[in-house]
Amino acid sequence: MDLYPHKSGPMEPVALIGENISVLVEGGEKHFEVMYLEGIPETQIVDAAPVAGIVAGGTNVAAITNMGMRDLEIGQWRLYPIDDIICQIWAPQAMGRYITRAVMATLDIRAAVTDPCGHLSELFVYQNMFPFVTALNPMAAAITMARLRAHGFRYVVQELKSKPARSVHVVAQGWGFLREHTARR
Repeated sequence: MDLYPHKSGPMEPVALIGENISVLVEGGEKHFEVMYLEGIPETQIVDAAPVAGIVAGGTNVAAITNMGMRDLEIGQWRLYPIDDIICQIWAPQAMGRYITRAVMATLDIRAAVTDPCGHLSELFVYQNMFPFVTALNPMAAAITMARLRAHGFRYVVQELKSKPARSVHVVAQGWGFLREHTARR
């Protein structure tokens, strides 16, 4: 099995028990051995609409705290909206995901056509560094629900004291941090 992030097709873990994961987070890269692995079935992770709803053309920012992990855990997630909303993902809150120099790509319910397996929306959460979502209502009327669903894997890990010879590398921060990290090399 070829193990790497954002693999097209049905979701697979990026590392198995006994294998290594290197996670790029603020402060540098951390290295871990996978001690336990389990699947997380599809579940609703957030309703980004406040109680009063989102007005036509309005936005709301919500923390996706249900994607937070415990200490020494890594989450591998594929997420998608199930309501007619447009989502920007931030991980952590101030760092956009799915971003180029000029565009921050968004997720919406039409992504099921262009990315049916969800591999382009795959993201990793290290410990309790949960992401945030900005939900935009593109409708001409207010909406009362702005739900996101996700499924994935939970890795319980043990930190390694040194960089392993073989490891799968994943990013748990937005592009802004990655750019700063690679510039320091």
